[in-house]
Amino acid sequence: MPECLALSRNAQHVVHVRLNRPARRNALDAELMDAIAETFNDLSADPDVRAIVLGGSGGHFCSGADLQWMAGNASQIERETTRLATAMEAVLSCSKLVIAKVEGSVFAGGLSLVAAADVALSSNDARFALSEVRIGLAPALTTRLLFDKISPGDLRWLGATGAIIDAQRALAIGLVHAIADSASDLDLLVEDYVSGALKSSPQAIADFKQLMRELLGTGNLAPGTIAHTAFMEGRLRPAALSGISAIQSRTAPPWVPDTN
Repeated sequence: MPECLALSRNAQHVVHVRLNRPARRNALDAELMDAIAETFNDLSADPDVRAIVLGGSGGHFCSGADLQWMAGNASQIERETTRLATAMEAVLSCSKLVIAKVEGSVFAGGLSLVAAADVALSSNDARFALSEVRIGLAPALTTRLLFDKISPGDLRWLGATGAIIDAQRALAIGLVHAIADSASDLDLLVEDYVSGALKSSPQAIADFKQLMRELLGTGNLAPGTIAHTAFMEGRLRPAALSGISAIQSRTAPPWVPDTN
């Protein structure tokens, strides 16, 4: 297992998975995305696993995709878009109950992971944003995952503005399911939800999750789908290329008004 992902399993076969790039606020790069996909596929197939808790190291959940990873030519961008989509699909299609344990930064691709989970539990200090538009990119993959999570009106607002919202607002719109006031309270909240999951049949949970996917038709991020194509093509547009370059050079993107 690469160092970018940390796993632990308790006696009840509850697996804690931690994104482990704290110096980058657990930003997603190629290695981490591959590790997420492989780990969740393996855990999904493991008959002993009862539930999975997905969290982050260093006080943050995930700040989105690493901008260093996002640069590249057309063939690289197509490959990396598929890599990101594969990681999200692995979480979404996992046969086990997946609980997102959320704190700190939850931006862009981090919000995709929250949307792919079955349950999202948040600390009061968490901040959420579909921040892709602020670097010139439509949040296509995350939008697809959020379709059955929040209302179209809230999705339009968040996706078009890149607004940062707090945990209370996230709870109000259904992005998270419960909030804890402190890190220790969040641990207790997660334990409470896990205890509930252990009272449910693993097979029934798996069957229910499969039924939900079939009824709602959500989550297909494969190459050729609307979300995959839109995200890949968006990354090649001048707006995204200039926006990513501006952020990397610590300057304002060209569409931001000059206030001087």
